Amino acid sequence: MKNRAPVMAVLCILLLSGCGGHSAAGHTAAGDHPAATSVALPEELGPEATSNSYNDADVMFLQMLIPYNGQGMDVAWLADSRGVNGEVKKLAASIVKSHTSEIATAAGWLKGWNKPMTAPPDEHDHHGGMPGMTAQELKLVKEAPDEGFQEKLLNTLIAHHDDAVQMARGALADGSNPEVMDLAKKVEALRSSQVKQMLKLLGQ
Repeated sequence: MKNRAPVMAVLCILLLSGCGGHSAAGHTAAGDHPAATSVALPEELGPEATSNSYNDADVMFLQMLIPYNGQGMDVAWLADSRGVNGEVKKLAASIVKSHTSEIATAAGWLKGWNKPMTAPPDEHDHHGGMPGMTAQELKLVKEAPDEGFQEKLLNTLIAHHDDAVQMARGALADGSNPEVMDLAKKVEALRSSQVKQMLKLLGQ
């Protein structure tokens, strides 16, 4: 995970105002709102969707998934340089890998449909708001003392994954594109499985 910079192209996704550098944590003063996130897009996006039949819910799910996964990666990357056990490091690496793949897929479909990579904040408001970690929550993870860092990291990722499950279920309920439906099912299943892993790690 440490050598990610050469193979990533950084796209600044503005969830609020301003855009930080690599990590979003702490760059937004409004701690009760989702933080602005610098999303690292793979240099090669996924292929375009085979179906051009989609609705607003399909597009919104993809537009929310990209910055949302960026937030999750910002947290998971912290395991690379902090005191966590091997199982947590392995899980964090798996999260970064799956999130990167999902971002590439979502971005490829949005590009093929001539849709922006993210929607304006008011569009998120129409769909119940943009979920996500706040700047303050991200800051607390980064500044957690070593003896409590692993627990803080896992609890933060669990909450973030739970939100992603709800996003996926919303897409499954309201979307129409079969490929988006398949992605939403995979997101729901993978996040649920990873939450179980993290709960087990917390209990050790």
